[in-house]
Amino acid sequence: MNPGITAMLCILAFLILIYTGWFPALADDIGYPKPIILLTLCAAAVLTGFHAFPNHMMVQIHPGFLPLAVLFWVFVRKVRKQFLVSFFSLSLFLGSILFLWHELKHVDTDWADPLFRIPAVLLLVLIPVCFTRRFEEQAVLTIAAAMVTHFWILVFHVEMLKPLIIGNADCLDTAWICISTLFMFHYSVRTLGKWIRKRGKVGSI
Repeated sequence: MNPGITAMLCILAFLILIYTGWFPALADDIGYPKPIILLTLCAAAVLTGFHAFPNHMMVQIHPGFLPLAVLFWVFVRKVRKQFLVSFFSLSLFLGSILFLWHELKHVDTDWADPLFRIPAVLLLVLIPVCFTRRFEEQAVLTIAAAMVTHFWILVFHVEMLKPLIIGNADCLDTAWICISTLFMFHYSVRTLGKWIRKRGKVGSI
């Protein structure tokens, strides 16, 4: 599968599920109306399909990185202020641990390598889930840690990665896999909890 396709599939899955009304609480949780969320996801899907620019420069940026940065900014605003320092410290630590794994295993600089992607997804999902129950805070931890790892890879492999692409397609694939997993886990657990409580009330009657 070509780099970037996985990210687009994750975004399109979000679009379909939200549009069909599967997650009505999402708009309230994020604080933006449903049409804005859908338009943002549409833009993210389109931008992820483009190539990095400018082509002739040593340092390039992938258009798909921009909606991910916007998403991060939206979620950061929802993080409780007393936990901001803790969140970013944990993100720096988690991202650095992933980079050390990357170096110890002599993994290719490509995020698509299963030896790196599978442990990365597991850590970027499980640690935030254990640290906080709020989806927006989990997403902040995941995105920030992924970007820390990406930054270290760019810095320490600058000679191999010419041109330097900020937010390359394989990195975006991994980030969106993590966000999708967090999203499905969070809202599935919430829905299951509501169903159990409802069944409990019916049983007590």
